[in-house]
Amino acid sequence: MNIFLVALLAVTVFRARIMHQPDVESYISHAHTTRINGLFILIVFYAHVRTYIPVDPHADSWMLGLATGLGQLMVALFLFYSGFGVHESIRRKPGYVQSIPVKRFGVTWVNFACVVAIYALVGLLLGRDFTLAQVVLAFTGWTSVGNSAWYIFAILVLYALTFVVYSLVGSCPHLALAAMFAVTLAFSLLMWWAKDFSATYSYNTALCYPLGMAWSAYRAPVEEWLRGAHSWRRWLFLLVTTTAGFVVVNNYAGMHYLVFQMAALWYCAVAVLVTMVVHLDSPVLAWCGRNLFWIYVLQRLPMMVLTSAGWAEYRYVFVVVSLMVTVGLTIVMSRLMRPVLRRIVGVGKTRQ
Repeated sequence: MNIFLVALLAVTVFRARIMHQPDVESYISHAHTTRINGLFILIVFYAHVRTYIPVDPHADSWMLGLATGLGQLMVALFLFYSGFGVHESIRRKPGYVQSIPVKRFGVTWVNFACVVAIYALVGLLLGRDFTLAQVVLAFTGWTSVGNSAWYIFAILVLYALTFVVYSLVGSCPHLALAAMFAVTLAFSLLMWWAKDFSATYSYNTALCYPLGMAWSAYRAPVEEWLRGAHSWRRWLFLLVTTTAGFVVVNNYAGMHYLVFQMAALWYCAVAVLVTMVVHLDSPVLAWCGRNLFWIYVLQRLPMMVLTSAGWAEYRYVFVVVSLMVTVGLTIVMSRLMRPVLRRIVGVGKTRQ
């Protein structure tokens, strides 16, 4: 699948720009972070599709190396930007905290529940056996009926924790942020225990979410320091420092999932600095980023069906058809759910 990496690079560099000096204005804008998310959801797509098809070490080495090298870091920025966006809304929109159960948790869960129902139905049609408990828990993201689940479970918990923490101590912003780090760490430790000290992929990047919130709150002095005549020197100093921190910690990431979490935080810091200089402007990445949720939850559906139909040995056809069907399903589901979500959000506004 090296050709997939070539295509991904082509899409990424299309209209990409290297800034004349570190940009501390639009690097973290919604438009730019959406495009960055679009890049990483395509990497996630490859990471998933490779588990359904036979691997060719010669033809897959580049893309396989990228996906394997990143590992769970490929989702770290999803959590970082989500935490950043939530905190920006809390800061700028009075009463936003009270809307989290509907606008964040409710909308995400309703979309997810509809997709789980589709997976369960398709799975039954394909002859798969599900227990009642498996199906019921799949609607929470704790188990799966063939769909990707862990990220949805984690983000729903993080939304719920945000609502609780900011409802209780939101009037003390510094305390609220400290509490978010504490409860997120507690959540990851609880998951570590509940998962029998394994399946670390489902919780080892959780702290990236409160890190994004903290960046929303405390980024101004760093951005101000990076303005002016010595901006490049200062940016380079920060890049070298954070990269060194990431490399050192990442070398020990296999020791314990908490060490990996620290590496993920350093990784986010490096990524933030890089995106101050490298700006992505691809319309393809923008579309993928806007539809990140649907691409993430729907992509395994065609893979599951094609595997059942015996197409896995036709590797390139499998990948292309999976991607095309995922795009088609994304367009259909986003349009079908739009009026439903408007109604849900409208009811939430009425009750506030």
